[in-house]
Amino acid sequence: MEKITNQEQRQLRNLGFRLPAVDEPAKLPPSFSSRAPEPVADHKRKRQQLQSEEDVARKRWFVVSLCDGIGGAFLALDIAKVKFDGIAAESDHDLLDFVHLQWPRLVLKSDCCKVTAEEVLKGCRRHGCQGIFLIGGPPCQPFSAAGRKRGLHDDRAGPLVAFCRLHKELIQLTKGIDITYRNLMETVASMSADARS
Repeated sequence: MEKITNQEQRQLRNLGFRLPAVDEPAKLPPSFSSRAPEPVADHKRKRQQLQSEEDVARKRWFVVSLCDGIGGAFLALDIAKVKFDGIAAESDHDLLDFVHLQWPRLVLKSDCCKVTAEEVLKGCRRHGCQGIFLIGGPPCQPFSAAGRKRGLHDDRAGPLVAFCRLHKELIQLTKGIDITYRNLMETVASMSADARS
């Protein structure tokens, strides 16, 4: 991995990341409680949204992040004070090392295509989690104009197929049991509606 500059180290620390050999104290991310008040018309909708957010914050989640990168999803969950354990899957070993430094309790996988729903459910139960949250940011090149929009015929579409397979399996495995299942996948604006469904 390339050495990052002092300025980049400060920026990462300001976002809440812990870096080795820190020569200045880390700054916590800004609080989200300093937002301006909402108009009265939005009060009912906001109250329902906050109630849902409180439900999420009360639960302990087993988070599976496919194509994890540097752990942006885990950082967002930390900032939101969501309790979690889980699996980080990423093919770049340097990025996995970075994620392990930030969240040592996570299970690391170097191939997102090998994560199974049974493994996820077992991990969820082992850690006493009440919900499973599948997150994915698969490569966008198969669906972008730069990648010639080859879709699932592109060799780089494997992580998307793995996400869809795992999503379908988790829906089936969590039916009829008391484990909540949620998912979130990042995509590109130029991805067609057919490819998204």
